[in-house]
Amino acid sequence: MIPGNILQCINTIVQITSFQNDQIAVLSEESGFNFPVLRFNVRKPDELRWYLQPPNYYVFYNIDNRETEYFLFTTVNYYYWFKQRARFLIVGTNFSRDFISFIASYYIFDVTFLDIHSGKVLIYYPYKGSCLQKINVRVKTIGFCDSRISSLDKYDLFPPRIPQQWMNSSLKILYSFSYTFSSCVHCKSRYKGIESEIFITILKYLNINIIADKYYNQTYAERMLIEHKYDMIFGTQSVLKWVSNIDTTMSYVQEDIVYFVAIPQPLLRWKYYFSIFKANVWFSCLVTIMVISALWIWKTYVNDEKIKMVSFLETTISIFILFLGQSLNLHPKGLFHKILILCIIFLTTFMNFFFGTRLTYLLNGLNYGDVIDSLEKIKQNHLYIGGIGVTYMWASQSLETRGYPKRYYIDCTYQIALCMKRTMFMKDMAFVASVRETQRLEKREYHKALLSQIRPPLYSAKLVAFFSKGHPIFPTINKLLYSLVESGIVSKIVKRYDRLMRLYMVPSRVKKLNFDHMVVPFVLWFAGIFMALSFFLIEFSSLRCEIIRNCLKDVK
Repeated sequence: MIPGNILQCINTIVQITSFQNDQIAVLSEESGFNFPVLRFNVRKPDELRWYLQPPNYYVFYNIDNRETEYFLFTTVNYYYWFKQRARFLIVGTNFSRDFISFIASYYIFDVTFLDIHSGKVLIYYPYKGSCLQKINVRVKTIGFCDSRISSLDKYDLFPPRIPQQWMNSSLKILYSFSYTFSSCVHCKSRYKGIESEIFITILKYLNINIIADKYYNQTYAERMLIEHKYDMIFGTQSVLKWVSNIDTTMSYVQEDIVYFVAIPQPLLRWKYYFSIFKANVWFSCLVTIMVISALWIWKTYVNDEKIKMVSFLETTISIFILFLGQSLNLHPKGLFHKILILCIIFLTTFMNFFFGTRLTYLLNGLNYGDVIDSLEKIKQNHLYIGGIGVTYMWASQSLETRGYPKRYYIDCTYQIALCMKRTMFMKDMAFVASVRETQRLEKREYHKALLSQIRPPLYSAKLVAFFSKGHPIFPTINKLLYSLVESGIVSKIVKRYDRLMRLYMVPSRVKKLNFDHMVVPFVLWFAGIFMALSFFLIEFSSLRCEIIRNCLKDVK
């Protein structure tokens, strides 16, 4: 049975501090309250989740501190509907410093205590010194539940507990290393990263010192944040799984996550020559040569003639001349005549053929390997798919890659550099990563673009920062972050980094024109002249020797 003065005091406090739309939850088996309540079992806080509007006012009557601690621990850590900025009226007898410190450690500040024995109404100011690291657990008496109960309305029973300005405070931050977004916080480099510069600007404005550490394991970072050992996490890898005890800021940067594949490189010259025509063309040529050879051998065998290579060359020349649509009486007297005529016809035809068609450009140009520009081609070429953390999860679970064999997925969380090199040089992997980060790595390590993007992106990641749920500085940082985004300061920071990457990213397919591109026609021209001159000299020498022999015969 609740004492009359205490019951009247509870009703008065709730009447003064509640609003019309408040949902009030009461942990008590007692009756006599003058306000509508939702009753629940402290051991079963999940009963409250079924209500459309979660409670924003809690009344605990004569509950053991351990029961209250269990309720707060469970709801803060496991139930998203619990609001730490709700108001709490705790009626009991033992408000020890340990109990108040436990409440403050979960960032629950709007608490009013009511002592049953003395009738005192107590409140506490956790940040009385405006310092994040020094929590004040002393309680202050502001009224009594006796004849002076009517004067309670003169006091602010739930005053603001979070100071407007912070003095001598520091914020403990965890960030994942990223060349583009969070390369460092305390270094003297001009380029600390997009996210680092954004939050350094905000915290300097708030006059808050920064204690920053890197993290490499997502599970570790999440645990540190939940246990309140760190206040904040940011970084491109800080896409933690959604949990109830983490608050996220508004999105300040949008980053495309795409598939990266190796840019096709120029083929070797011999591969390039064979790639001018498709396989079916080469097959047709081979079959044609084999048929002509077989017919020639069969004709020779039927006519009971010996197989002579000179005869074969004469036949080939005749067929080639007929193919060109010309007529020619070929009656050479000697072997040198035949070879000379063959070389002249071959070189003339060769030069006319290549310089009179577009194949001249093909011989002098550069040809590239197969261009992979879609997810379908990735699957057709059976490329491995590698990613980091959440990007790996998205790639393996997206609708487009569903059904792709699981053996082709590689988690690159701890071997980013190896996966990128494998994609660039071995060309058997498609790497899933953010656009800006990958381009910065290419610029830093190779000074040129070696990877091409496959559009549209796999998804667009909205980067956010993470805070412990209910952290007192979270609303202030979120508000200032909104101001930076709306004023265009964040856009200027992002554009500065984008411009930095564009200065160094020269596409590898852009080639300067040099002598190598013009060497083929000149080589062919000089080779033709050399061969023609050589055969002319041989023919001239043989004819000269024959004339001298004939002259000597006539003299004799």
